[in-house]
Amino acid sequence: MTQDSYVNLPIRPHPEYSTIVPPLKPEEYETLSDSIRRNNGNWDAVVVNKEGFILDGNHRYKICNELGIEPNYEVKEFNSALEEKLFVIDSNLARRQLTDYARTELILLKKQTYLDLGKKNMSEAGKAGVAIRDSNNIADNEEGFINIDKAFDTRTDSGYAADEQISINTINTQKELADEAGVSTGFLYEVEYLTKHATQEQKQELREGKAKSHSIFRDIRQQEKLGILDKKIEQGTALNDLEMASSLNISIRPYDVWNYSEIDERFGQRYPGNIPAGIVVNTLVFFTEPGDLVLDPMAGGGVVGDVCRRFGRKCLMYDINPVREDIIKHDLKQGIPKGAKNADFVFWDPPYYKIKEQEYGPQSISALPKSEYMKVFEDAAECFAENGIKKIALLMPDYYGKNPDENIFIDEYIAQFKKYGEWRILRRVHCPLATQQITAYTIATRLKTKTLSWLARDLIIFERVNEYYNESEMPRTGALAL
Repeated sequence: MTQDSYVNLPIRPHPEYSTIVPPLKPEEYETLSDSIRRNNGNWDAVVVNKEGFILDGNHRYKICNELGIEPNYEVKEFNSALEEKLFVIDSNLARRQLTDYARTELILLKKQTYLDLGKKNMSEAGKAGVAIRDSNNIADNEEGFINIDKAFDTRTDSGYAADEQISINTINTQKELADEAGVSTGFLYEVEYLTKHATQEQKQELREGKAKSHSIFRDIRQQEKLGILDKKIEQGTALNDLEMASSLNISIRPYDVWNYSEIDERFGQRYPGNIPAGIVVNTLVFFTEPGDLVLDPMAGGGVVGDVCRRFGRKCLMYDINPVREDIIKHDLKQGIPKGAKNADFVFWDPPYYKIKEQEYGPQSISALPKSEYMKVFEDAAECFAENGIKKIALLMPDYYGKNPDENIFIDEYIAQFKKYGEWRILRRVHCPLATQQITAYTIATRLKTKTLSWLARDLIIFERVNEYYNESEMPRTGALAL
């Protein structure tokens, strides 16, 4: 049918098909707009069906409307809605700018559509004795699948299956699908999982390349495991530290290098400088006991408190800029609240010197001059000792500035604690910063300038040598009055 035959069609996006179309990046949209403008709309036709729904060319149609240009149209008809859907999928797969997630999502949708079409055609033809595996089982097995590209040997002019004999081959469909998408079978599995469990917002971020599929996949799976664990606890199951860590899929590392590179979204809320929960978990397992009172004087997003609650430790969290209701507003430079005195353990991960200083909020110590910054640690060492704290975990990296006089090394923090003779080092654990923080540009710059980026970070465990107070007279809990 000609374009003139459908001149009065109400051209519009299809409510389902428009969600299949990944959006163009702003620069790609602008490039396409310039091309259409220069060619006065003489561009690839906008393909519509006989109801006027757009099958291919949503972006071209939108741009032409913005420019006041009448686009070229091509009308296509299909034997069924499923064949029409396959055309839409293939049209989008032909686009070059697809992210791996978007391409794989389309391949999986194509698989399901072929399966639905095969069932429909066999049902209509009444083919007896030909079995197609249920699509829910197909996702869970890697052998004995239908070859979806060979399932229909003849095609109509519209490009899709007629009612001829269906040929079935037992092959590894997951492998073929991954090859067609240009991804690994592991990535294909993650995308298939995410299509069922990720939110629409998460899927859109993945289609646009604004998020990593493995990170979202891992976070959703972790939340599922957390839900299962909560049910066990509600049913009265008692877990020790090692069993709890195993249930959370957090490895316990009985050695002095804890290389955890990723943030665990199950603990704490997003906040500048959040630390991996694995570091906190191992610290609690090796240096505290269930029921201990833990103090976090600069709580940030609350990672320490959330881990403590999960592992049966009490925790008091403070911060000068609290972001949660269970974090109490307090400045460590003013001392320790009475309710936190005589705590069994302090986990202190302070804002690092000159790092993310603009992100931490007002009055953060990271923006202080070096002398004032170091004074915070000197005063804290005395304050912790005078207030009956038993052990401290201090997590700090080296800092290298453009001016060597600004450099601060981990040993300088240690010196502040040893100054009074009240603290001694119990253990030193290396907890390197994540290599993901070092970009390709940074590496190229470092090679060119013959300088090194710093990944060194240590967890220093201090224990108090002398006690300033009679602990039997110092209750662990009480009013949080200064």
